[in-house]
Formats: sequence, structure tokens, C-alpha cells
Amino acid sequence: EDAGYLKAVEEFDSGTTDALLVLDKDKKVKFIGRALEELIGMRSQYALEQNISDACRDQSFAGTTIDLCDNVIKSLGEMQTAFLDINGTARNLSAIAHRNHDGEIRFILITVKLNG
Repeated sequence: EDAGYLKAVEEFDSGTTDALLVLDKDKKVKFIGRALEELIGMRSQYALEQNISDACRDQSFAGTTIDLCDNVIKSLGEMQTAFLDINGTARNLSAIAHRNHDGEIRFILITVKLNG
């Protein structure tokens, strides 16, 4: 089930202009989209399975992402949003939970809007 979700995100990443990141509920990196790699310089080969605070050199991005994840979990999965300046441009970040078949939150998908 987990592998299927991550595969679906990977396929979605190939067709979207948004930057994608998937963390588990412990905030470990499970997927980094190609656009996010370019945007903040976080590489999959170094970051996968690491906590976002250790994997990301941009501590403002990491902190905002952690806050979004915490808020998603506290709200029992409701979408959360934030704005963050990334490389001199204000970006809209959103986070939404993915639940397993038992209703447990397994992953949080972070989307960074690159256009619009």
C-alpha cells in the first residue's frame, strides 16, 4: 500500500509543474520531486529516509515543512497552507495527509506552487 502511494506520487511528479515532497508522520523524507530538488538543492540520494531537518540545508523550508506536518496531524488530516520566501520568491506551500486503509495517517504530501 505504501509503495503504491509513493509510486503514484512519482508518476504525478513527472506531469506537474509543482514541487513535491512526501514525508512520513515522523518527518522522514520518502520522496523528493525533481522540481523540489532543483528549487532547494535537496537530492534524493542523500535525503531519503532522513528527517527533513537533517536532510534540508534550507532551515526555513525545513521548519515550515515541520510546522505544516504537525498541523496536518493535529487537525486529523485537514489540508494546511503556508507562504514562504524561497530563493527570493514568495511560494505557497500546502500539506495534506494520506491515510492507509485503517485510517492512520501514513504520509504527508507537501506541494510547493511554482506557477501562479
